[in-house]
Amino acid sequence: MGRKKHFRSPLIAVKGSGALSEPGLARLGDLVPAFLLSVTLLLTPLFPDEKLNRLKLIVLGLGFILTALSWALVQVLREQWTYVRTKLDLFLLLYLGAAVLYTQSSQ
Repeated sequence: MGRKKHFRSPLIAVKGSGALSEPGLARLGDLVPAFLLSVTLLLTPLFPDEKLNRLKLIVLGLGFILTALSWALVQVLREQWTYVRTKLDLFLLLYLGAAVLYTQSSQ
């Protein structure tokens, strides 16, 4: 007898014709996050890595943040954002709460 496959249904699944549904814009939406990631990885080694001012790490972090934000914006504009609840949601929320509390208490 075969094993049953359990498929999770998405909590939020929005699929449709969004602002990036045209072929040219859809291709551009794929290229923007890839371009930002490649620029980040190419420019990072060009910055100095000194102990007092870690420009290399700042550029790398900002590049990753911009890449993630542009990818998320493309997904929202395409209306293909899917959120699936997992068992890690509670732990991620607790971690985020602890990080916020630590940040607030250290100021």
